[in-house]
Amino acid sequence: MIYFIKILLFIILNVTLSNIHQLYAERHDSDLYTFNIRIKDGQTVEEYVQQMTNFWTDMRLNLAVPKPLLNVESLMTNDSSSNILSYRDSNKAIVVQGTVQRSSVLSKRSGYPNTVGKVYFVDGSSFHSCSASVVTSDNKDMIFTAAHCVYSTTSNAFVTNFIFIPQYENNTRLFGTWTARTLYVMQNWSLNFDINSDIAIVLLYTLNNQHIEDVVGSQAIGFNYGHSATIHSFGYPNNYFSTQMMTYCTATKYFPNFSTYTGDALSCTMNQGSSGGPWFESFSFSTLSGIQTSVNSFTLAGTPNVMYGPYFDSSVLSMYNKAKIDTIIVFSDARHCNFSVILLLSSAVFARF
Repeated sequence: MIYFIKILLFIILNVTLSNIHQLYAERHDSDLYTFNIRIKDGQTVEEYVQQMTNFWTDMRLNLAVPKPLLNVESLMTNDSSSNILSYRDSNKAIVVQGTVQRSSVLSKRSGYPNTVGKVYFVDGSSFHSCSASVVTSDNKDMIFTAAHCVYSTTSNAFVTNFIFIPQYENNTRLFGTWTARTLYVMQNWSLNFDINSDIAIVLLYTLNNQHIEDVVGSQAIGFNYGHSATIHSFGYPNNYFSTQMMTYCTATKYFPNFSTYTGDALSCTMNQGSSGGPWFESFSFSTLSGIQTSVNSFTLAGTPNVMYGPYFDSSVLSMYNKAKIDTIIVFSDARHCNFSVILLLSSAVFARF
């Protein structure tokens, strides 16, 4: 009888620890969906980072298909979002300052910030690319991009093998290859693909014991800003240099007044590949810095040469506040680790019999 009780306890402990591990690797909060990248059991972070760098050979980079801007006609929207605008406008604007002294370091291409770069990832069995930018955070590991570059609208799952290459140009990696450790999207995106929530945060592992912010600097980020301002939108679109070089649009953003959309629009001809690229207000070419208030999200057939970007409101601020203090926790397959812990716990329990 005691023998069977021991076996039962062993199974219960195994299932419990496995569930705990899954909970921490993939977590649903009330408003966020977070995925912590797992590494193989026994593999160090440095080995995993090198593995991702080795995976993304120049050949795979060149095979990557620029992720299309959203096809909003096929996506669900939040019907109640039209009632939110007045509430959002009533919130006080908040800005987190960037590290200008680092961002102003001479860019490889004059006028193009080192904080902006390309992201590469695997969606299903396909290689894709988007754009992204480093913003200031307590952990110094944060980039902003579009949610459709992080949580797939086709596979309904987080993408894999995600990397960031700042100031990418024609397969050169002037500042190295940076590997993702945690992916954040809002629940409205993962559950409904709400275009108002097409915003993602990615935290990166350190590289050579350095944080990305310490290497390329960071941009300021603004929340609850106004709906009219001069915008510099950066990205790596396919229709300019075939995604191999950064470009930008400059225009005055405006509120398009769609019934289900609370974001903004601006005149811009960039197409697929520019997804996730930053919208900067108060951008200075002398310091190569500005205040990020949106990302490139989608275009519409009925309004050609217009780019749309989601509004950075209090819900985005909440996601930012949670992610900015997220420090490195290594998640592995942990079968051996789980087994060891199970044995330890089992021994303590079994000693009671």
